[in-house]
Amino acid sequence: MRVALTLIVVETAIMLVIPALPDGFHAATAQNFWLLPALDAIVLVLLASPIIYFWAVRPFVLERGRNEELLRIQNTRFEEAQRVGNIGSWELDLIRDELKWTPEAYRIFEITPEEFRGTQDFFLNAIHPDDLEGVRAAYTQSLETRQPYISTHRIFAKGGRVKWLEERCSTEFDAKGNPVKSMGTVQDITERMAVETAKNQFISLISHELKTPLTSIKGSLDLITAGATGRVPDKAKNLIDIARRNGDRLMSLVNDLLDLEQLESGQMLFNMCQTDLTTLISEAVESCQGYADGYEVSIIAPAVGHPVYVHGDHGRLMQVMANLISNAVKFSNKGGKVVVSLVIDEPNVRVLVQDQGQGIPEKAKNTIFDRFTQADTSDTRQKTGSGLGLNITKSIVEKHGGTIGFESQIGVGTAFYFDLELETAGAEPALATA
Repeated sequence: MRVALTLIVVETAIMLVIPALPDGFHAATAQNFWLLPALDAIVLVLLASPIIYFWAVRPFVLERGRNEELLRIQNTRFEEAQRVGNIGSWELDLIRDELKWTPEAYRIFEITPEEFRGTQDFFLNAIHPDDLEGVRAAYTQSLETRQPYISTHRIFAKGGRVKWLEERCSTEFDAKGNPVKSMGTVQDITERMAVETAKNQFISLISHELKTPLTSIKGSLDLITAGATGRVPDKAKNLIDIARRNGDRLMSLVNDLLDLEQLESGQMLFNMCQTDLTTLISEAVESCQGYADGYEVSIIAPAVGHPVYVHGDHGRLMQVMANLISNAVKFSNKGGKVVVSLVIDEPNVRVLVQDQGQGIPEKAKNTIFDRFTQADTSDTRQKTGSGLGLNITKSIVEKHGGTIGFESQIGVGTAFYFDLELETAGAEPALATA
């Protein structure tokens, strides 16, 4: 109503003003009939503009302001979360070679945005020289396989101080399959690596300090049992047998800890050469038979009839077989069977160790290869062991370029297997590697 009244007043004012205008204006309007409608339109726009603003423009402006404030809050929370977690993120435009970091990434690398040149080479120059090739290789493999990757490496911070970082990366590709953008996160794990190093050094020290006296104790007990000190009374013999069994368990734990420390430090040597798996399995079954007899479990290894060669370390693969067979025996039911077999599927061969035990509970399957874990279907752990055997076994198999896994069914049993690449007969042996 107000708008209508306003328009009527304006129109009346125009009609009153027009007669007082000069004759030239009337002549112009007579010749150009659009002047008066145009003047009316201008007046209407001027009058309607506040209405248009409050009805259409202002709500849009307010909504945009609220969205911008919400985005600012979200960015602030995201940056705070990165700061608390000590995790930065980055984005690399592979077409323009433009690298962008979040504020936490600047803090991790200990540089300012003014010092940052924003290129991939700038990041690579910060990496420790001993880790540079590994980072390049991981990134190249990620581009080739189109799979994300995780890389642990060192960088030089201010003052030449070395920091450990964990990088995670994934890459986007265009319709033609060309990489166009990589993005990922970077986390400072210096403190975690320091704790891991201290722990490994402690384990190594304790293991070495324990192994020497344990070897002496075990040897002395063996001599006493063998009668080197004369006839052993029956009561004393029972106590000595208990001591020997517990000494064997403790020695096994020490050996597992030493193997774990060597694997983590890269000091475990592998004498890679042509190895016959059929011979290896026969030796492993023979060495584990006495252990299986104690559990009243039989070990069966169907004959293959011909050599099956792989490229590996005979001693370390024997360790893998002993771990898998003894584990299968330990979790088998009394009177059960453990079957060790080969399945050839060129270019690979699979070694299977199958038991007739209770199977692995669903809740334990995801952690079966973790350290200090052991599957047990009961609420109380009944089987002895360090919980390191499968973790060490997995590491050794992977050092051979193989993979390991298992299939299990509750009440039926479990089959552990590992796959290695077949090797043709007559291949040249390789030097020992770490």
